[in-house]
Amino acid sequence: MLYSVRHGETDWNCQPTRCQGWADVPLNDAGRRQAREQGSRLRGAGIQAIVSTHLLRAAQTAGLIRDQIDVGLPLRTDAFLRAAPAQTSGPE
Repeated sequence: MLYSVRHGETDWNCQPTRCQGWADVPLNDAGRRQAREQGSRLRGAGIQAIVSTHLLRAAQTAGLIRDQIDVGLPLRTDAFLRAAPAQTSGPE
């Protein structure tokens, strides 16, 4: 089974005129809470490893999920695991 989880909220997600693109924006408090809640929901799902993009918000989300499932679970970040590049980043 493969699970795909979007990163938690960042301050930039809260601004409707801003596109994050490849900007390395960290999770905010709500995003950290969302990641922990997702990890709690995935506990017991038989997850054997977690892979994340190299972006801070994704890696933070993956780490918080892992902490809820099993801190000994392998966690790998991979710069090549990503969606197509966004055309813009920052304010419109």
